[in-house]
Amino acid sequence: MSPVVSRVQESISHPPFVPCQEICRTVKQGRDGFCKISEDFVSHPQIQKISGLILGALCYSLSHHFLAKTSAYFSISPLIPVPSPSLFPPLALPLKLFLVPCHCMSGAIWEEDLFRGNFTDHAKKIFTSLYGAVGLTGRAGSLLSRISAVVTVALLYGASVFLGSLKALSNPSLLLPQFLLFCFLGTLFGLAGEITGSLYVPASMNIAYKTLHWFS
Repeated sequence: MSPVVSRVQESISHPPFVPCQEICRTVKQGRDGFCKISEDFVSHPQIQKISGLILGALCYSLSHHFLAKTSAYFSISPLIPVPSPSLFPPLALPLKLFLVPCHCMSGAIWEEDLFRGNFTDHAKKIFTSLYGAVGLTGRAGSLLSRISAVVTVALLYGASVFLGSLKALSNPSLLLPQFLLFCFLGTLFGLAGEITGSLYVPASMNIAYKTLHWFS
């Protein structure tokens, strides 16, 4: 056998290039590593808090359009009487700054712990039992239970929060749009909590929304 033929046969049996299986294995390892880094990055508490603040600011901006659209749909005038912000106007801004930790931060954290924490957990258990009784189990049953819990708690959140709105109380015709607005916000907060599996994001969203609304 000539040396040329021997080199050709050797190159065929031991190719100089990396086999496809090895390439796929390397790509999979790189993809898994990237997913792990991304998951660790997204699940970091500080990242979740910052993301929640940004999303909360977007929710506040979106709430004006939502309220205007629902008011127009129900033929309700968006013009509402604005009550005096304080009996002592010079102290209005300092008092608001002083009350930010109590009203905007502690209130938001308490709401999210109650609604997106305790109430949502209990609602998911109830809906899991109900769907399991009709044969909906596994991933489909779990997904339906989580969605049903988020929507149910959002309705409860809207009913409990909108009654304290000065805009709604000063103009009873806005009760329905305000109720729908807070149900919408409660749904967004609930979805954020379910997607991230943490209360950091919905709590930060609520803090940002309350703070912007407090100074508006």
